[in-house]
Amino acid sequence: MNYLQFLLIGIGLSMDALAISLCQGLNNTSSKNKLAIQLAITFGFFQSFMTFLGVFIGEILSTKISLYGNILSSIILIAFGFNMLRNSDESEEVIIGIKTLFFLGIATSFDALVIGFSFSLKNIDTIFLPITIIGMVTFIISFIGVYLGKSLGNFLLNYSHYIGGIILILIGLKTLIF
Repeated sequence: MNYLQFLLIGIGLSMDALAISLCQGLNNTSSKNKLAIQLAITFGFFQSFMTFLGVFIGEILSTKISLYGNILSSIILIAFGFNMLRNSDESEEVIIGIKTLFFLGIATSFDALVIGFSFSLKNIDTIFLPITIIGMVTFIISFIGVYLGKSLGNFLLNYSHYIGGIILILIGLKTLIF
């Protein structure tokens, strides 16, 4: 895998965070700076951490399933892409508290756990590069999402899951074919 693929995976994984950030930006009338920083740190951290955790779990199990790594990795990416497309009509509520941010960070990063697991099957030389890229991309997209929420609101909110799902499906198909 190369840098562009890590960047695209980061974009695909961050679409849940973008949808929530857009909704928060649309619905929140108080300090957008504070909200943007809270969401960006929460989502960026959890996407990175859960990807790392997935790699760790995958390393433990990789000797048992290494023969089918490419196929399994592709299936995981494609399945999560279709899952994002299927769940694209869900709406998000306004959030603020630390406890809610924590649970929301975990809930939006389960796909990163699975992606991390698929990374362990691909024998990537250094896992810290994709983890960092995923976290930074999610941070930036979440931060910007709060501000875009006010100006672009409903249009992007309606299509962000589709964009993320399609990106993950395409990467999964590329992994399967090549």
